[in-house]
Amino acid sequence: MRGRKADARAVRRLKDGADLALYAGARSDSELEGVEKPASVLAVPSMSALWDTIAASGISWRPEDTPLLEALVFELEAARQCRDRCTDELGNVMPVVGRGMPDPETGEYLDWAPNPWYKAMGEATARALRLSDQLGCTPLARARLGLTQAAGIAVGVSIAEQVRAAVDRMQKQ
Repeated sequence: MRGRKADARAVRRLKDGADLALYAGARSDSELEGVEKPASVLAVPSMSALWDTIAASGISWRPEDTPLLEALVFELEAARQCRDRCTDELGNVMPVVGRGMPDPETGEYLDWAPNPWYKAMGEATARALRLSDQLGCTPLARARLGLTQAAGIAVGVSIAEQVRAAVDRMQKQ
């Protein structure tokens, strides 16, 4: 191949000025299907509220995103419940909890251990962050997906150009 490589993010236009992406049948965001809330999410009001928040984030979701969205909502809810168990009635964080029987005279625990809910919260949060990254919910993921989408559109555009050229050649014959 000679010369400079084509810019994958370049917007190519037809001779009459129309966008080639629209000519190729690319759908706009308003034409994308939404996703229905699964029954497992509908059953828990706090998960349903999370779903509504994520679904209304401005990202166009497709039906094939439903299992990942459901897993994301589940992990976020698990992290929230663990966080609730990591705090006392006053809202103080409890990274350690008493273990064994408290001292009968003072009522204080003599042995302390790391709070298991603290570890579970960290694990659920890490899984939620991985899922949100895969779904494009984080700023870095959106930036990466923007580049990927631009490259994908450029591939679709080049295919559409080839189809258009083939149609033009057939019409000339």
